Amino acid sequence: MSAVNGYYRFPTIHEDIVVFVAEDDLWSVSVSGGAAHRLTANPGTASWPLLSPSGKQVAFTSRDEGQSDVWVLDLSGGPARRVTHFGSISRPVAWEAEDRLIVATDWQQPFAGWLHLVAIDLATGVPHPLGIGPGGAWSAEPGGKGRVLGRVGRDPAQWKRYRGGRRGRLYVDRNGDGTFAPLTDLEGNIASPMWIGNRIYFLSDHEGHGNLYSVTPTGRNLARHTHHEGFYARNASTDGRTIVFHHGADLRRYDVRAGADDRIEVRLPSAQPQRSRRFQSPGKHLESVELHPNGHSVAIVARGATIATE
Repeated sequence: MSAVNGYYRFPTIHEDIVVFVAEDDLWSVSVSGGAAHRLTANPGTASWPLLSPSGKQVAFTSRDEGQSDVWVLDLSGGPARRVTHFGSISRPVAWEAEDRLIVATDWQQPFAGWLHLVAIDLATGVPHPLGIGPGGAWSAEPGGKGRVLGRVGRDPAQWKRYRGGRRGRLYVDRNGDGTFAPLTDLEGNIASPMWIGNRIYFLSDHEGHGNLYSVTPTGRNLARHTHHEGFYARNASTDGRTIVFHHGADLRRYDVRAGADDRIEVRLPSAQPQRSRRFQSPGKHLESVELHPNGHSVAIVARGATIATE
């Protein structure tokens, strides 16, 4: 089967492995590019994959059983297992350990999409709310006690150049004592915080387009690392050495040490079943009918299209 071009989203990385979403399923590919391998073929849509610290598991959001709950899949094979049963918007945002996952969810919240962070013990499935208020992103200081929290915002590409009170902001707890203070006050929508070494990386569109930036944990020394225009850098994730994100329909990697931003060349060996022709019964989607005055033909509107028949 020949490879085709796809639309690649939500990348996550561990060393040489990148897991991403295409055709509503999970796929894996080498960080250096090449042929991708399908990991799921489930009836529901998959999104927001996140590789575990060992790279042996991937958490993701799935709608296989109706609502958007979090599932975990072993990369060695076998069926995925459901780890949340909130019945509400839920997605993985960080691994604290191989058996403990932090999830952003609007479970038990008064408003849809009002995300808070909950830690899930994978062995028992018991949820433990972090109790730090609204939050949709989380990253820990490598080898330290610091934490960075993303409040409110959303993917900047979905709300381009928004400057209002609902824009994404980052807060940092440098000492791990539970006291969070604003990290930086940029006039843009900030998302995807990643604490790498002695800097905190994130996406922002405060200069007009979504790109990768970083500051120190004190919010100083702002640096810009990518220079894309047109398409936004979106949904960034890291393993502490390499940052991956999606840009347009492509995946890209940013080598933190080398400062290099490159496209990941993906070959998708897919039959593209979602692009195949489908034949629907128009009677199930009938919108309106008009009979010719002489009665020899009829015009029908179904599924947004007009059909004339005699």
